[in-house]
Parts: sequence; C-alpha cells; structure tokens
Amino acid sequence: QNWQPYVQAGWELVSEAQGISKTYLQPDVEAFLVHTVAGRSNAQIAAEMFIARSTVATILHSATYKLGMSDRTSAAIAAMRLGLIG
Repeated sequence: QNWQPYVQAGWELVSEAQGISKTYLQPDVEAFLVHTVAGRSNAQIAAEMFIARSTVATILHSATYKLGMSDRTSAAIAAMRLGLIG
C-alpha cells in the first residue's frame, strides 16, 4: 500500500498546526539542516563553516526544537518534507 499521501497529509497538518513556514527558520539555520541532510557531522559542519562545534550543536538543537522533533535527523527530514529546505 502506498502510504505517501497519508504521510504528506500528516506533515501538512503538523506544519499548519505548528505554524511552520519558510520564514520559520532563519536562512543560516536552513544551511545547517542542509549539511545534516548531506550526512555531515557537527565537527564537519563546524570545520566547513569556520565556527565552533558547540555552535553547530546549539543551532541544530534549536532547529530541532522549533520543528517539534527529537533529534537532528528527524528535524532535517521534517524540514525537507515541509519544503523548508531543498
């Protein structure tokens, strides 16, 4: 059975209920999520962006919280499904 329509409808309900929109995340936070989707670790993201690893962790934790998820991978997937990142 194809569950995709049900999954998409669920994500749309979540985004509507939480008021998540393209402007919900700041552009720099979107960049961190894109790196996460690409499978990069906090250390790799930090090295590429010339910032501290703890800064990466803080920003990703904040994004995870804003998206109502429990971990960075779930947050990245949710951001993709909601169209917040490409």
